[in-house]
Amino acid sequence: MSKKPRVVFIKTRISFGGASISGLELLSILEGLGFEILIITGYFDETIHTFVSGKHTVKTFVLDVMDRYYQGHKSDNARESEITKFILDNTKTEDYLIFSQPFLGDGVWYSKVTVSISHKRRCFLRMHDPIEDKENFLRLNPNTVGIPTTQIMSNWMSNLNKYITNFVVPSVVDARFLLSTKTKEELRKKYKISNNEFLIFQPTRVSARKNIPRAVILADIIKKRSGKNVSLIIAGGAERGEYKADEKLRITKLAKNLDFRELRFLNNALPDTVRDYIKMADLVTFFSKTESWGRIPAESCIVGTPCVTTNYTDEHNNKVFEEVYGNFDLIIEDNPHKNSISEKTIRKIDRWNKNSIIWNSVKEKNFVLAKKYDKDEWKDFVKSIFQ
Repeated sequence: MSKKPRVVFIKTRISFGGASISGLELLSILEGLGFEILIITGYFDETIHTFVSGKHTVKTFVLDVMDRYYQGHKSDNARESEITKFILDNTKTEDYLIFSQPFLGDGVWYSKVTVSISHKRRCFLRMHDPIEDKENFLRLNPNTVGIPTTQIMSNWMSNLNKYITNFVVPSVVDARFLLSTKTKEELRKKYKISNNEFLIFQPTRVSARKNIPRAVILADIIKKRSGKNVSLIIAGGAERGEYKADEKLRITKLAKNLDFRELRFLNNALPDTVRDYIKMADLVTFFSKTESWGRIPAESCIVGTPCVTTNYTDEHNNKVFEEVYGNFDLIIEDNPHKNSISEKTIRKIDRWNKNSIIWNSVKEKNFVLAKKYDKDEWKDFVKSIFQ
């Protein structure tokens, strides 16, 4: 019997966040195609690890030295060599290595490791920007739409073009899971949430860059304008590395000052639970200051839940945001760094609330558009890459 081909997924940390979850969705496609999966990371959130272990057969190495890099400790050539040696010692030439986002935020050291290993292994880049035109994924060029031209990426692209396999692996979402047979009413009964409650859901971890205070302000405005029973539920909780204890305190203090009492935290719920909440919410908020590709608007649209977001991309990613979300009926706040909510946003939410026909047409339009990011839609494409 021939041995299963193996995919090795390398990411600095796997946590309660969209980049990690969509990476795991990609691995589930590959597992379904008959690949053995190995994950090498610096930190594996315990909740996510339990979730993955219960659904997939995955072997994992967690490297403390990789996590020390992420935490901002001074990097040096010895540590880069240590990580490179470990990866080479624990992989084979016939393996497929996927480096997840080696140019987005993790620093020059990760880029150097990627380049060093690409000399000796079959390496793929997993960037975080889905584009309608799949051909654009195949051009490893810093000017290609969908690949952000950060300074780090520009510096290392010439080296990578010499050695790395010219494919960029897409981000995907599990639309079929999101399209479960359970209705909004059934889910609310399961989680003991009244059908009369106007539920606003923030499906992110607690982090300053997610700008959650803005969601609190919006929830308070909707409550005072509509007179409805409005609640705001935040998916995340404490997370090492990015989480700051005072951020949660800042959010709760703001709610208290506004006399907004219906604020709750799920404290890093399982992905299944987060998706249930997205489906049964009346409105999803995503006021991030920065993202590579925020998957939350797409996931919300797939299940037909209206979403208010920011245009959180920088000048390099702006075209990506337009490509992905330009046709969706989203409420977009142009400035991701403000804490206030524009009157235009409030008026649009008011109009949706008062007119169920408009609200339902928004849901239907978004649902149809977003299904193209379902991982089943990408299965043949992913299969064609790893041959």
